[in-house]
Amino acid sequence: MALIAITPFVQAAPAGFDITNPTLVSSFLSPQATQTIDGLNFKPDGTKMYIYDDGTRKIFQYTLTTPWEVNSVSAVYDSVFFLANVQAILPTDICFKPDGTKLYIIGRLVPNAIFQYTLTTPWDVGTAVYDIVSFPIAPPSSFSRDLFFKPDGTLFYVVDNSLGKVLEFSLTTPWDMSTASDANKFLNTAPQSANIQSAKFNLDGTKIFVTHRTGLTFQYSMTTPYDVSTAIYDSIFFDSSATAGSQLIQLQFNSDGTNMYLSAGRVVFQYSL
Repeated sequence: MALIAITPFVQAAPAGFDITNPTLVSSFLSPQATQTIDGLNFKPDGTKMYIYDDGTRKIFQYTLTTPWEVNSVSAVYDSVFFLANVQAILPTDICFKPDGTKLYIIGRLVPNAIFQYTLTTPWDVGTAVYDIVSFPIAPPSSFSRDLFFKPDGTLFYVVDNSLGKVLEFSLTTPWDMSTASDANKFLNTAPQSANIQSAKFNLDGTKIFVTHRTGLTFQYSMTTPYDVSTAIYDSIFFDSSATAGSQLIQLQFNSDGTNMYLSAGRVVFQYSL
C-alpha cells in the first residue's frame, strides 16, 4: 500500500500589521484642529474618525465617505464635537467601546485619571453624557499619554510618557471603569526609548507596537497574548520621520492591520502595510 505524505498543520500568523516597509498613501490636515491631534480613533467599520485637538480641547467627529481612507476628499466634518476638558482638565487621548455606546477620556497630571461617558446615540460624540465614573491612575502613572483596551474589555492599557512604560489594568466587569484595578504588569520600553506616546495590539494580542516622539515605531512580541509583561523587542522598527516628521503622537490601525495611521501636529498620515 502506498504511503501518503501528510503535511503538518501550521497556524498562519495574523495578516497585516507588518511595519517593516510601510508606504505613505495619503494624509489629512484637520481644518478644525488648532494645535496637535493628541487623540485619534475610528469606528470599527472605518466609516467614522474622531480626533482630539489639544488646542481647542474638543473631540471632532468626521465621516469617511470611503471607509478607512483618510484624506481631504473622504474625511467630511460632521459639525459635531464634544468638549473633552470638563472632567479631564488636560486630556491626552480618547477611546470607544466597540459598539459606540461608551467613550473614555484619559487626562494627564491633575487629575491623572480616566473618565467614562455614555453616548445616547452610538458613535455620536455630541450625545456623550458623563457617567460620574472615573478611575485614578496616579500612581503608578504620572503622565498618561494614551489609552487602549483588550477587545473584550477585560483589560486596558495606559501609555505613560514619563515612565516610558505601557501599564496594564484589569476590569472585573468589562468596559466598566468603576471595577478597574491595577494588574501590576507593564512593558518597559526604556531600552529602545523612554519618550513613548502611543501603543496598539495586532488582532490576536501577540504583537504590540509602540510609537516614540522621535518618529520611531517599535514592534514587540508577547509570549502570552495581551500580557504586556511578556513583551520582547523584535528588533523591528519603522522610522516615519522622513514622511511624518519627528513629533509623533498617536498610532492606530484599521481593522485588519493593512493600514497604519500616525498623527503628528494637525495631520493624520495613512500608510499601507
